[in-house]
Amino acid sequence: MTLTLLKNASLSDVKRELSRMLTEGIRSSSVRKLAESAIAGKKDSISAVFDFVRNTFPYLPDPSERELFVHPNRTAEDYFQGRVRGLDCDDFALLTGAILGSIGYQTRLALMDSDGDGEIDHAISQFY
Repeated sequence: MTLTLLKNASLSDVKRELSRMLTEGIRSSSVRKLAESAIAGKKDSISAVFDFVRNTFPYLPDPSERELFVHPNRTAEDYFQGRVRGLDCDDFALLTGAILGSIGYQTRLALMDSDGDGEIDHAISQFY
C-alpha cells in the first residue's frame, strides 16, 4: 500500500488501480484520523478538507515519463510521522476523495483531458 507505478497500462487498468486505492483509502484508519484533523472545529467539512490538503501537501509532478500513484494511506501515515510528501493531481484527488469518503461522502475520481490534445492528463475527485 505505497507507491504504484503502472508501465504500459491501459486506461481501464489505471481506472481499476485508482478505484482500488480510493476504496482502500476510504476504509483506512490513518485516512480517517487525517480527516478528523482536517475538519476539527470547522463548519464546512468539504472546504476544510480541500484547504487542508492544498495547504499541507505541496504540488510535485511525477518524474518525467512516469506515472506514480501514492496510496492515500501512505500519505496519511507519512503525515503522522512528520513526513509531508508532495502530491500531483492524481495523488491529490486520491487523498481528498479518500478523506471525504471516510467521513461519509460518496466519492469517485474523474480522469480528464485538460488541454484538448486527446490524452488523459488530469485527475480530480468528485463527491456527492
